[in-house]
Amino acid sequence: MVQAVLDRYQMPKPDHIDGQLYDVMTRCWNLNPDFRPPFENLRKRMDTYLREETYTDLLNMGKYDSVKYSKVEDLGAQDEPASEQVKTSTTEKKLGKWSSVR
Repeated sequence: MVQAVLDRYQMPKPDHIDGQLYDVMTRCWNLNPDFRPPFENLRKRMDTYLREETYTDLLNMGKYDSVKYSKVEDLGAQDEPASEQVKTSTTEKKLGKWSSVR
């Protein structure tokens, strides 16, 4: 797999993914890190997609090929609930100086 990446292999666009989202994916795969989008830009772009509900246009699950992706493991079902430390840290960030957790 590493050699394939070094040989500039890029996954072809899945049928159920819009060209805009695939463009974001391919930019992330650039071998030169200077040409990859910064994480903050990616976060903002994904946030905009979700806020504007354009994600329904970006992912067409009617075209999703469940046979093609049948061997892809779904790790989302294994997500653990947030630990107390993560919950506390998140609360502190939201409350800032007003946080009573110190």
